[in-house]
Amino acid sequence: MRAPGMQVLTDQIKAKRPGVVIYGIGDDTHKLRVSGHNEDDTVGVRAEDQDDDTIPEHRAIDVMLGSAFTRIDGHSLVSDLVSHEENRRRMLYINYENTQWSRSTGWTPHDNSDDPHPGHVHISGEADADANTTPWILSEWDSAPASGSDLLLIDGMLGPKTISRWQQVMGTKIDGVISVPYSQLVAAVQTKLKATVDSTLNVDGYGILQNNKRYKTAGALQRYLKVPVDEVISAPVSQTIKALQRRLNEGRF
Repeated sequence: MRAPGMQVLTDQIKAKRPGVVIYGIGDDTHKLRVSGHNEDDTVGVRAEDQDDDTIPEHRAIDVMLGSAFTRIDGHSLVSDLVSHEENRRRMLYINYENTQWSRSTGWTPHDNSDDPHPGHVHISGEADADANTTPWILSEWDSAPASGSDLLLIDGMLGPKTISRWQQVMGTKIDGVISVPYSQLVAAVQTKLKATVDSTLNVDGYGILQNNKRYKTAGALQRYLKVPVDEVISAPVSQTIKALQRRLNEGRF
């Protein structure tokens, strides 16, 4: 059976996105390794976490992408889960689209491309929170997927709406601001860029500013987006930001 606290999350997601597919118990392949999809208190099965009772329970769920649950839904769900302390206490980690957010790393996004989860959001629950059956805090992802007036205007301007959508997609705090001298969003982006286009990039949370100045991070961003590279995010209009906005409208970075 599914641990009670994770069943509450499952029910909430299904209520908000009727038709979504959510898997729980793992297949035979999962049983050969430690996994949250394996039930504890079961002979021969390697559970990821366990409690003191003798009831077989699994604590990992996979929320599958599809017509009822989009990529934007996935990023918004991750953002809600990691943004609230009440939610974080009930989880071990989340995997989604080559990225992991975990308790052990302070819930900051880290590259997880060696174990990609492109088609679903994997959420592993914490055994100590099994008995917590209060509703999870879910708000950002409750709106419909971006369409119509919700789409970003492709104007090449790094404004609050574009930044907020970028923060949502990256799973960082959503406030529509790139803070200086350190931005959690920039650090998350740098982590992605370091793993994909520039292994020498310093993850310092600084270097994405639309001010006509040169930054190594801006150059790496341009290479990632496959636009001309000059290490400058031009103001007031940037082709780099236009390319970014197009990707964000697809619910991805």
